[in-house]
Amino acid sequence: MFIVRQTFALREKELPARLTIERRGGSGVPAPLTPASLEAGLQSAGLLVAGASAMFAKWAHGFQAHTNELPLFDQERSNRAGGDPNIRCALLVGL
Repeated sequence: MFIVRQTFALREKELPARLTIERRGGSGVPAPLTPASLEAGLQSAGLLVAGASAMFAKWAHGFQAHTNELPLFDQERSNRAGGDPNIRCALLVGL
């Protein structure tokens, strides 16, 4: 998995990044796909989907205590989930 997050200080004056991925080194030829490697990949993807949905469901349950409020989201929790430590999020939960 590869995730890129770009943030802007002055969006009207900054350009989005132009990114490329380049393989450096290695044989250049991936190993053939096997039933076992496909199964392992699908299981890994399933764990990611299940874990992310469980995490967001847990967060949503906690947000219900702040209906129609705008509390700041816990920065440490955001950082542990891959959030940008330079961005603070507030969450609005309406009825």
